[in-house]
Amino acid sequence: LFLLDELGRATSNEDGVGVAWAVSEFLLTKRAMTFFVTHYPHIAKLADVYPNVQNQHLGSQITSRNGDIRYTHKIMPGPCKSAG
Repeated sequence: LFLLDELGRATSNEDGVGVAWAVSEFLLTKRAMTFFVTHYPHIAKLADVYPNVQNQHLGSQITSRNGDIRYTHKIMPGPCKSAG
């Protein structure tokens, strides 16, 4: 089991995507169970190339009631939709 968080961060965007893609492909060839967190939307395209890749994201909802603020999070299918 591999848990990877922000692989390729602190590099240029192109280098970071290249590192993250290469490591992902290596782990895919090894059939390793991997959870990968990234800020690179390009990495979500691995699911188009490899049928065993699943994109999921953490959805959130903020509600306010009687002065209380509540955050609800849920794992959702597909890549995160970019805000902005």
